[in-house]
Amino acid sequence: MTSFSPDGRVRPGVSGVSGVSRHRDGDEAWAAVGYLGVPFVSVAAPLAVYVARARSSDYARAHARQALNLSVTLALYNLCAVIVGTMLALDTVGVALAIALPATLALWLVTLAYLVKAAAAASAGEFYRLPGWLCATIVRERDPA
Repeated sequence: MTSFSPDGRVRPGVSGVSGVSRHRDGDEAWAAVGYLGVPFVSVAAPLAVYVARARSSDYARAHARQALNLSVTLALYNLCAVIVGTMLALDTVGVALAIALPATLALWLVTLAYLVKAAAAASAGEFYRLPGWLCATIVRERDPA
C-alpha cells in the first residue's frame, strides 16, 4: 500500500510506490518521459514505458500506469468535447466555437500543468498523485498473487 502526504507525494521513510522504496538508475528518466510524452503522442509514450519497464521496475511501472490512465482519460474528455462541439454546431458554429474551444483549451492547460508537476516529481524520485477528477483509474495495479 502506498502512503501519501496531503500534497500527494509519497511520505519519506515509508515504502514508496507499490511498496518499493528503491529504484534503479534511469528509472526517473523513464517515468518522466512517460508523463512528458502524453501531450505529443498521447497513449503511446506511457504505454511504451509501461511495456519496456513494467517487469524490471515497480517505480517506472507505477508512473507509467498513472500517465497511461491520464492519457486515456484525456482522450475520453476530448471525445466528449468533440461530441458537445458537434451538437452545438448543429445550432450555430459560432456558439460551438465559443463554448467547446475554450473548454478544451482550459482542459489541456490544466492537464499540462499537472503533467509537468508529475514529471518533475518523477525525475526527483517521488510520486505525485494526480487528482481523481483529472485522472480516472482505468489501468489498475495488479494484485500480488
